[in-house]
Formats: sequence, C-alpha cells, structure tokens
Amino acid sequence: MMRINKALTLGGSRGSWVPARIWLLFNAWFSALVFCVATSATLHVPINKSGWVILFCCCTLTFAVAIKSIGFASDRNSFLRGAAATVVIFGAAVLVLWGSLGRGEFVSVFPDPWSYSAFATYLQNTAPTLRDGSQPLLGFSSILMNTRYGTPGLLALFAGIAGTDTCRPASILALIVLAHFGFGISLLSRSLGARPMFSFAAGLFAVTLGWAPEIFKIGNWDQVLFISLIPFAILRSRLLTFPTSRASGIIALGLCLAAAIYSYPEGSAIAGVIYTPLVVWRVFRGGFFSAKIRRLALALGLAILLSSVYLPTFVPFLLGQISAGTKLLVAQNVLQGLLSANWLPAIYCLGAQLPLNAIYPLPKLELTVALCFLGLTLLAVRAWWRRKDGILLTIPFLLALSLWQASLARYDYGLYKVLTIYWPLMIVAIFVGITQFSALFRGLARSAVVLAFCGLMVGTAIDEADELQRAPWHHERKIQPFLELQKLRTITGDAPIRLETQSWFDQMWAVFFLQGFKVEVPNPLLYLRTPSIDFAHGTMDQSGATFVLTDEKKPGAIWHNDIFRLLNRSEPLEVLAIDSPNEVETVEGEEFVWLDNRFAVLTIRSDADRRAFLMIQDCWPGYSRPEDKNRTLIVQTNGKTFEIPAKGSLKIPLILTKGNNLVRLACEEHATVDKLASGDPRTLLLGLKGFSVMAED
Repeated sequence: MMRINKALTLGGSRGSWVPARIWLLFNAWFSALVFCVATSATLHVPINKSGWVILFCCCTLTFAVAIKSIGFASDRNSFLRGAAATVVIFGAAVLVLWGSLGRGEFVSVFPDPWSYSAFATYLQNTAPTLRDGSQPLLGFSSILMNTRYGTPGLLALFAGIAGTDTCRPASILALIVLAHFGFGISLLSRSLGARPMFSFAAGLFAVTLGWAPEIFKIGNWDQVLFISLIPFAILRSRLLTFPTSRASGIIALGLCLAAAIYSYPEGSAIAGVIYTPLVVWRVFRGGFFSAKIRRLALALGLAILLSSVYLPTFVPFLLGQISAGTKLLVAQNVLQGLLSANWLPAIYCLGAQLPLNAIYPLPKLELTVALCFLGLTLLAVRAWWRRKDGILLTIPFLLALSLWQASLARYDYGLYKVLTIYWPLMIVAIFVGITQFSALFRGLARSAVVLAFCGLMVGTAIDEADELQRAPWHHERKIQPFLELQKLRTITGDAPIRLETQSWFDQMWAVFFLQGFKVEVPNPLLYLRTPSIDFAHGTMDQSGATFVLTDEKKPGAIWHNDIFRLLNRSEPLEVLAIDSPNEVETVEGEEFVWLDNRFAVLTIRSDADRRAFLMIQDCWPGYSRPEDKNRTLIVQTNGKTFEIPAKGSLKIPLILTKGNNLVRLACEEHATVDKLASGDPRTLLLGLKGFSVMAED
C-alpha cells in the first residue's frame, strides 16, 4: 500500500512523468468550479453576478493547498518533469482543438452545443423573459431549468470572465476538460500498474484519440465532462482505503462526486452500477475495515450534502431520461457501426462506429489495432487477477449493460453511453497491458517493442483522422460569418428580420447571434420548434418593415457575407423550407430529397391568394425498388390530394392562400428491397432534385 501511495506523489519515483499532486490539485480546482457554477444555477443566482467570486474562491483555496504541498516535492528535477508533462498534455489538447482555438471554428457542428450555449445565456442572468419576440433563446432556455447545469454553467462563467457570448468559450471548456481527462487517465494508469512513461502516454492517448475528443465533436459535452471526472473518482476512492489517507482526500473525493452528480445524472446512474463493486471490494479487502468505511462514508455524505440542493431535480430528471431512453430511443442509428460486424474497432472509436461504415471497406489497420488493444487488455486483466485487484469486478457489469443495449434493445446510442462511461478503464487496460508485454523483453528488444507500439499509435492517429472525416459531426464551420450578423443593427434598426434558411445549423446559430433583434422564423427547425420560443409577429407583411435574412444566394442583397444574404423585401412567392424524413441533401448545387412512403413537407409562402406551379427539376427512381423504374408522386396541399407520374421534370399546379402553405410529397409505390447493398439504412424510392415555385401567368 505504501509503495502505491508513494508512486502517486509528486516526483515519488525516479524518472516519474506523473506529477500526481499537481494534477490532483487541478482536479480539486475543477471539481470545485463545476460544483459552484452548478449550485449557482440550481439556486437561480445569475452567474454574471457570482462568476468572479466563484473563480476567485476556487483559485485562492487551490493555491493555498498548493503552497502547503510544496514541501512534498522530492526534488527539482521531478518538479520540472511534472511541469513538462503537464505542458505536453495541454499542448496535445491544443493540437486536437486547433480548429476552434486557432482558426475560429465551432467545436461541434451537431445540435446539442447550441442548446448548451443558449442555456448558458439564460444562466448568466435568470431574469423573466419578455414575450415580444426579442428574446427567443431565453424562452427556449427557460425550459432547460431542472435539467443539467455543469456544462452550461461553465460556459456562462467563462463567457462572463472573458466578456463574450456563450458560444466562443466552448473551445476553452473543451481544452480544460480534455486536459483534465488526460491527467486523470495518467494517474489512474500509474496506480493500476503502468510504468511512468506508459502512464504519461496513456494521458496523451486519452486526449488525442478515441472517444473523448470524439464526444466533443458529437456534441455530448455533459457526457465528456462527466467522463473526465471518473478517473479521479476511482483513484481517490482507492487512495482513501490506505491508512495514510488524509482529511483533504475525503473533501476532494466529495467535491469530485458532487461535480459528477451535477454534470450528468444519467452517467452517475450507469457509473454507479459499473463501479460500485470496485469500491465495495476495496473496503472488504485487507484490514482497517472500520476506518475505510468511515472515510468513504464521509466522502459520500459530503457529496450528497454538497449536491443536496440539486437532488430534488436530479431524481425526477434521471427518471425522465431513463423513460425516454427506453421508449423513444433518441439518436438511434447515429452510431450504428457499434452493432455491425465491425463492432470490435467500433468500440475503440477507430472509425468503424460511423453510421454508414458498411459502405466502405474496413481498413486492415483498424482491425489490427483493435486486436492489439484486445490482446493488451487481456494481459492487463491477467496482471490484475494476480494482484486480486477489485477493478476486475467492473467487467461483468460492463458486459451486462452492453449486452442489454446491443442485443436486447438494439440501441447503438445507448451502447455508446455505456462504453464511454467505461472508456477510462479501457484506456488504462491498454497501457497496463503494454507495460506487462514490454516486461517480457530486455535491452534492445524492449526498446523495439516500445517503438513498435508508438508507431502503431501514430498510424492509428493518422488513420482515425482520415476515417472520421466521413462523420457528419466532423464538418468544419467558421464562427465569423455568424458574428458578423450582430452588425446588422446599423442596417435594420428595430425592424423585424424574417429568417429564411434551408440549413438548421444556419438557422439556429443565426437566432443565437441575433439576440436582441426581433426575429421571425416561418419554418423553425430542430430545437427552434419548441412552443416556448416566441418570435416577433404582427409586422411581417408591412411594406418596407421587414428584412429577410437567407442562406441562399439570391439577387438584390443589400448586405452579404460568406453564408448569409440580407434582402430588404420578401419574394412574393417562394419555397421557405423543406422538411424531409430522409433529410435534405445537395446534388449538383440543387436541393435534393429522397422520398419513401412518408411525407416530405414543403413550406411555400405567398403574399396573396393565387394559382401557382411547384417546379421540380428532375425525378430519379430510387434503389429500394430496383425492378421497377416507374414512380407515382402523391401531392397533398390545402386539403386536396392527387397523384402524378414522376418522370423527368415536373410542373405541379397549386392553389395557394396568402401566407404559408404546406405541400406534402410522398411516393405511392412500396419498397421491395429491405436493405441496400451500400449499407444505407434509408428507404429510397423516389429522388426529387431542384425545387422552385412560380405564379401562374
């Protein structure tokens, strides 16, 4: 016990690259920060008022503890090595996030980060929202109260400190969380048997490869925040079972657990199932039973006390999420590669988890690396078995939860949640395994093994970077064109702006950066569809009173940038939006949708009652009915339904009323092929390309 405890102190072993005291202090500071902002949000205290106080208190207390701990550093060289390790892990995180830190890109282009930023805006100042259409974001954000507070609370804090909006601090949040995760993985690897350099390498791996950076891209920021706390929670609970543990360790574990509870209730439930047996084993193994129970009970009691104001929210929110997860299967098929024949590389996030991975052949490197990881994991399991380490008790619970999601529920997104909660130990097992494997060799042979492993990791990084470019959440988007929207006040003044966009991304972030403007969104997409959002109404048909902001390249713009065009009037007749079950694509520069037997909905605005034509440039027979090229298009509009043959270009007669009109399109024929050879899970019956509308002469 004393040997392990010593290995975790700053410079506790000659040549150590694992500065335990520095990184444990960093965890204590970060846990306190999460706890304070989440408590402030729970109590409805505006973070704009409490932010500087929170930061000052957390930094002052951490600095005081750090000064007290200086005497434990054994020598200057150990301190310098530890500082170098810290800088390198932070540098690796900067490299991963360079797009957002150095090139002004969004950290993630998926929807959830928008809701985090919107909610953070509300937490900055939780005043009642106005119902005049000038605060649509706050109307949405108010319904997120009584959910999770960790990530939006931190965004609100960093935005207040930096004096910016709550979108741009996302890169700083990502940097801190990734580095925090890397520190925790290094420490946990060292405590579970990895050599110092391999422990340091484990931290670099955690920051640059696998699920942690990928979760940031997917946009589940509460989840990655929670995962970064897991290694420290495991490590601190293990350290508390040593007779040399101190009261500061009890407080630090309590803070860490409280931060985890505030950050991600669902993760807390999953982690509780997986990791509780490990804690129980540590309590009953060896002596000092009553002392272990007392210290762990004090830490748990402190965590419950610190999160007591949140517990009335925690329980109903968790129950609601469990109910939704078992009935709605939110985000199903987003990571369907986890349930495919390529499941082994998929669980290590090597690219095979992508939704359409079956379209592309699985690279041999991915399978080789996955098999290598599995072999090293088995070596780690053997080492832990010999040591009778309770970490092994987590494996049956992981397997049970994984089989439930993969075999019974067939829910790839649920399996992803379980795997990522266990991801810290999966990383640790790889580097404990390479420690065991390299120990079988001596001299140059050991160096060759280490170099081969490093080469494999570099190859994995290159391959993963290439594979993941096909992921829809890896598209790169600049923030600058959206920031430029804030300058429109000099043109529009107090006049309303009608937002007409085809992209949900453009629409949602335009609404975010147009805070304070009166905005109308005729066809809200994704999160903007919530009834709690109030947009400006009543002045939209007044001549000259409304500006139109669009992401289409329309003539007559009075202002434009790389994405948007501002017009000083609306077109008398136009297609505002297309909402398709199979999403809207772009083919040869034109909007394109695949129809099945469900209706795609076009929103067409007319400034008067009139007859018109819906023009469709081209029709394509789909692949889900290959033996028959004939297709029939079903058209529903204003209570009337009719059918027309879908060949070539179409000119569909419509009778429109003043305002917005909904035109529904579907294919009459049914699919004869259940699964496409390409691996595309959609039913593709009829493709339509190019949509426009024109008045009848």
